[in-house]
Amino acid sequence: MKKDIRNPIGQNVKRCATIGLGMDLVYSAWVAVLYVLRGSAPFDRLSTSLGNVVLFYVCIGPICGAIVGLMWPLAKVRVGAYLTSIIASAFLAFGIYFSLQGWPQKWDIHTWMAFPLLTLIFGFAFGNSLWKAASQQ
Repeated sequence: MKKDIRNPIGQNVKRCATIGLGMDLVYSAWVAVLYVLRGSAPFDRLSTSLGNVVLFYVCIGPICGAIVGLMWPLAKVRVGAYLTSIIASAFLAFGIYFSLQGWPQKWDIHTWMAFPLLTLIFGFAFGNSLWKAASQQ
């Protein structure tokens, strides 16, 4: 049987973005249940709202997934997987801080210090799993 080589990068981007959206739906359901059980207090404490959090999830998941899909061939090598994961995590960290504090011009020094730290933590946390998934294909 011939291997289908029609636009594998496009297929990877679509697949990974869809996975990102699916993860977003799970997280959105979780925060909706949190809102039903505890009201707006957890969101007020973080100076955000249920709508902002759900919007963040729905936007950032497919973006991070598309980045991973675009870089999927690189992720078949361990170093490439970590690099891919760190780049996607930078978008995730940006989205988190954007939903909590707005545009980067409003960020304080603590946020700017935490941003690369959060990026590296998420990047290294997911890099090995990404490498295992990509190297199996």
